[in-house]
Amino acid sequence: MRAALLTPVLLLAAACPANALLVSLDPGAPISETTGQIYLNASYIKASGARYARVNFILGPWTSPSDTTRRGPGNLTWKETYDEIINNLRAQGVEVYALIGAQAVRSSSGLNSNQYVSDYAANFTTIVGQFKDRIRVFESFNEPNDWAGGTTSQVTPYWFAKMLKSIYQSVKIDNGHQSDPSWQVTLISGPLFSHDQDTCATYMSQVYQQGISSHGWTAFKSSYGTYPLDGIGYHIYVKLGPNTEQAIVSAENTNLNAIWGAVTNYEGAGTAKQLWISEWGWNTAYITEAEQARNLTLVFDLYRNDPRIAFAIWFQISDFGANDKWGLYRGAITEENKKPSWQAFYDFATAQTPAGTITGTVVDASSQPVAGVVISSTTGGHTATSGANGVYTMTVPPGSYTLNSSAFGYRKATRAAAVNAGEVPGGVIYHYYWFIDQAGTGENSKNTKLHFFGNQDPGAFVSVSGGGVLASSKNQAAAQAFLAFITSKAGQDVLRTGTSLEYPVASGVAANPALPALDTLDQLRDRLRLVAGRPPLGFELEFSVHDYRQSIPPL
Repeated sequence: MRAALLTPVLLLAAACPANALLVSLDPGAPISETTGQIYLNASYIKASGARYARVNFILGPWTSPSDTTRRGPGNLTWKETYDEIINNLRAQGVEVYALIGAQAVRSSSGLNSNQYVSDYAANFTTIVGQFKDRIRVFESFNEPNDWAGGTTSQVTPYWFAKMLKSIYQSVKIDNGHQSDPSWQVTLISGPLFSHDQDTCATYMSQVYQQGISSHGWTAFKSSYGTYPLDGIGYHIYVKLGPNTEQAIVSAENTNLNAIWGAVTNYEGAGTAKQLWISEWGWNTAYITEAEQARNLTLVFDLYRNDPRIAFAIWFQISDFGANDKWGLYRGAITEENKKPSWQAFYDFATAQTPAGTITGTVVDASSQPVAGVVISSTTGGHTATSGANGVYTMTVPPGSYTLNSSAFGYRKATRAAAVNAGEVPGGVIYHYYWFIDQAGTGENSKNTKLHFFGNQDPGAFVSVSGGGVLASSKNQAAAQAFLAFITSKAGQDVLRTGTSLEYPVASGVAANPALPALDTLDQLRDRLRLVAGRPPLGFELEFSVHDYRQSIPPL
């Protein structure tokens, strides 16, 4: 019987369908404008099945995001108030889609002015800086094209183009931000208000035109590889009265096609940017509750099957006026106040958990592929079997997994894998598997790049290999000789110069220059556990398994 170690090498752990839709909900005002009291109840968002909540970062009674005055029942500063909101949501498994709009700034100048843009960009940057560790998607000025009681757009295309560039420059580029991954958040352009009479295509085209002709967008793109927006915010309110399903779908597609045409005219037909629909819905003051539920399911399904759409947020959780009955609840959030649309939303949201794949190769101690090995997850009961080339593929929901391999004649091996929910195409692996593949054909790593977590993140752990000789060993001299070699400078140089680029731990042996210095990894502080066993030569590697759930959009 062979006693080699089975090694299921994780080459990629990622992926959900390209058109997976992030189903989200608008919870309404998060705080009181006058007192700062927190209104948002995270448990209600969780109960709906929504994966994200759109949170409006309003100043309320505070003067700025940096205002440290203590207000409200909780006696909190502005930042502490939103810390509590965000932390409560994330504790319920709900991520935040941040709106930083007009209510996030108090300027001495009107909207369409240099002073306003400067004040707004400054507050926007401050808010991103305060919460970028927990929020990765930020949307700018809400409905800039809305007339807001006037006779023309509240923010003209000229000033909106300037606003987008100022925000992008301040958040993602200036003050060393360009080289700091934590500042590379996803910035969504202020969502445009579209309806049956206006698709917003003209306004969006004018924004691009003004950006290019008046605000240096062409030079900006040449320098940074993009116009100053990562996605296009959009609101759709069409066919709000009683209508057939066909009429609703037709109207939705009319607006979507028009705005997409305006965007791709400047971004190109192959652009990776998408539409982020941060408001849409129906008001039961004008249609029946049954029609609202039907329309919700109809349009969510339309969006899910449209690869141009990344995100869809239903407006909103509850009714808030006699003529504003947009909610899933009739006013107060109670069981008896649930409309049929609540169940429709929940059914759709919970059905959207996308599938991902864990793909890898099983090899033996001599790096030869092994067929017929059963790979199983310790949770969920997922299994796969390696083929003739040792490759296995397992389909799983997003999450963190511990994988076991088993085959007759081999000792069991364990690996950890993480499959994301579609926000970021990546996975968690030991770094040396990437270098081994690169040193070979590179087929499995050619479109990937390594990222070291740092910040004592759960993904930032260092797995230390140890060795010892069993007292019962019949090969004491050989075992001691092997350990002496592997811990010597010559043995450690093999780790440094080989194709796997593992870190040496012996003194006087530097890591390969391709690796970040070991003392800069800021790894997870964890205990080193020693394990007894009966391996060949008297030593055994322990594979540390951690929970890799990582708060990253996606995006």
